[in-house]
Amino acid sequence: MQNIGLGLLLIGLAGLFGYWVFAVLAVVFADAEIPFFIRLSLSAVIVGFVVLMASVVRDRIRESRTERFEEVDR
Repeated sequence: MQNIGLGLLLIGLAGLFGYWVFAVLAVVFADAEIPFFIRLSLSAVIVGFVVLMASVVRDRIRESRTERFEEVDR
């Protein structure tokens, strides 16, 4: 029961956070008064974050295949 509650909480928070990011990006990229450098910098930060998160997930998946714990049941 706790796992279901935690899962729903995380899904809800992820949805709210995703909507907030979308709203901020829509304002930043739609407003002509915001300098191009700011738009470019924000794009670089977002792409860099996505690449780093993908790298972390990929590394964890690779390591989980070779990790052997004696006391952990899988």
